[in-house]
Amino acid sequence: MFLQFGPLIAYLLTANYSYTGIVSSPSLDDMADAIAHINAGGIKGLEALGILPDTHNMKLDARIAAVKPAFEAFYDFLDKALTAEQKRIIGFDYIMVEHALCKIAHLKVLL
Repeated sequence: MFLQFGPLIAYLLTANYSYTGIVSSPSLDDMADAIAHINAGGIKGLEALGILPDTHNMKLDARIAAVKPAFEAFYDFLDKALTAEQKRIIGFDYIMVEHALCKIAHLKVLL
């Protein structure tokens, strides 16, 4: 990682590179790790949905362990709820789901 980049910028750059094929797409473990390290919108979205307990006082390893099943549950829910055509249109993948979680966190603030 470049010293000038924090976890969020490094993640966003890597996500963009994965769409170009320069780097591999993230796995479920990769995404849980990224969400836990960034500790921002993805965490807040999972907490707003009520599928992740408050991670504020958790150490990183515990936060990663808590994030993985919560993220997987939300991803699986969307995977089953959306049609193949809907998933194609929105570019359904782990990155898109993490991005949606950030928007859920923003929506909660607005409500």
